[in-house]
Amino acid sequence: MHDRASATASPGATLMPRSQVIEGHVEHGYLVATLRHRSANPRERARPELAGLTIVPTAHGAIRAVRISIRTHHVFGMTPREQRRAVEWSETGWVHALGTLRVGHPTAFTVVLSNGDTAEWSARPVTYLSLTTCKHERSSE
Repeated sequence: MHDRASATASPGATLMPRSQVIEGHVEHGYLVATLRHRSANPRERARPELAGLTIVPTAHGAIRAVRISIRTHHVFGMTPREQRRAVEWSETGWVHALGTLRVGHPTAFTVVLSNGDTAEWSARPVTYLSLTTCKHERSSE
């Protein structure tokens, strides 16, 4: 015997048991991304490579994630000058970036790598939908 839900489902679809409900919550947070652009030449520029992506709940947490990422991505091959800039930004430059995020604007830090590529760390405010599955108790009516 088939119930109506399984009869109307598309092939390959997974149906939730009737005792579970999906709840959605609108959340506010900050999207932190690390990108690597393969060439500084705009004519050769391809799509950037995504080296890291996360959502954090606070502006301070977003800047902290960027600071940690900048300090740990020295393997990108920064020149000595760019290494000094990155260290300086991670020690003091982040304060301005935090203020920028707190007023609702995106912020970013970019360095040029020794091979001509660029690395970019960015944080931006986002609103997203968080989905969770929870048990649903049937009422005895």
